[in-house]
Amino acid sequence: MAKTEEAKTPEQIGPRMMHIRINRPHGSQEDSMYIGMNGKTWQLRYNTDVYVPEDVYYLIQQSLKAERVRDAYIERLNQ
Repeated sequence: MAKTEEAKTPEQIGPRMMHIRINRPHGSQEDSMYIGMNGKTWQLRYNTDVYVPEDVYYLIQQSLKAERVRDAYIERLNQ
């Protein structure tokens, strides 16, 4: 008789991975971006396609959005 595999729970499969590419910010000398979440850290190289866990993906999206808002605010102040 062949063994049948039991259905795996999401915790056993692991986190859902999301594709992202982070472009280097204008004027930046850095080669990569560091992200920390729940005691884990990721180093993501700029201009490289990578897969990250879904939670990290959304954290990066929030960070990039906050940077755009900050840059627009600074530009408004300098006018």
